[in-house]
Amino acid sequence: MAKRLTIYYATYVYDERMHRGILHYGRSRGWRVQLLQPHAWSLVRGMKPDGLISLMEPDDDTTGMTDYVLSLGVPHVDLSYNRPEVEVPRFLPDLEDGGRQAAEHLAMLGVSSLRCVQWGETIADELRMRGFLESAEEGNLPVECLHMRHCKKEPHQSLLNFMKSAPKPVGVFCSVDQYAGRVLDICLDEGWRVPEDVAILGFYNHEIDSALAEISLSSVDIDIEGRGYQAAQALGRMICGEEVPVEQNLVPIKGIVCRASTTSRMKDDRFVAGAQEYISSNLRKPLTVEELVGAVGMSRAALQRRFKRVLGHGVAAEIKAQKMAMAKRMLRQGDETATYISEELGYPDVTQFYRVFKRETGETVGQFRKRSR
Repeated sequence: MAKRLTIYYATYVYDERMHRGILHYGRSRGWRVQLLQPHAWSLVRGMKPDGLISLMEPDDDTTGMTDYVLSLGVPHVDLSYNRPEVEVPRFLPDLEDGGRQAAEHLAMLGVSSLRCVQWGETIADELRMRGFLESAEEGNLPVECLHMRHCKKEPHQSLLNFMKSAPKPVGVFCSVDQYAGRVLDICLDEGWRVPEDVAILGFYNHEIDSALAEISLSSVDIDIEGRGYQAAQALGRMICGEEVPVEQNLVPIKGIVCRASTTSRMKDDRFVAGAQEYISSNLRKPLTVEELVGAVGMSRAALQRRFKRVLGHGVAAEIKAQKMAMAKRMLRQGDETATYISEELGYPDVTQFYRVFKRETGETVGQFRKRSR
């Protein structure tokens, strides 16, 4: 009878979705997966697993768990940006693209400025903000950021002052869903409407903090379960003797999970919501305002007024904005030619696509692709 493999999953931040992804692959291979956490890892001291999946702690780990698992000398895959000197394959969320998608989502709501709330001065925050600031700059939206790391004495008052200083309507991006919840509490206390005055977007899509909030919170879904599965899959190859490159493997962002904190005002206007959905579903055709008006069943003038009231811009601007957002994503993430992208987005020819892209972004297609890579 073949030996049953034992795999340690050692993490200092537990998320059941990551555990589920690891178990999904592990059980298909007959693994015994044991969870190690800082408060109880010593129960396995003296034992040796067949493989290790870790989410390593930062350098200030005082529990000894990270040092212990690093001493095991078994096939090892990591899920964090911490301890970059440890040379193992890593499966990481594409945080830069997550920040970029967050800014694009908030900008589509017609806000006048953006705010960001994060812990600050971590690798993860830096990557998120790189994408967020890049996208905000493309949309000519001013951004201010609050680092909670520097607000330990009076965190609530610091956050309250930060939000009071923000001109409304404002879009607020929070690096974790818990911060989004604190922003929501302040909005409710101050009588600010969500999302009409303050649109709030969290990160990680943790259901307890987002879906179950008093006003449900939109959040960026980084596919945590899929990341766990991919890490386990790579570990399985290593255990079988296959060489897995020591590199950072970026797992694509799943997308924005839209809830009431960024979508209710569009839902309140079913014509705007329907028009936006129609645009998103028909980006690959040469969509016109007339066609959209016919699809929604409303006069052009009336639909324009509703778009201006809800989003702050007209119908044609929304079509153009959605096409440009898709074009930028394709240029960043793939190697498709400009001709292919222009056809996918319904432009009559690549020359018009070049012209519109340069007018809207201030850069040529080639300049944008080079800068974004």
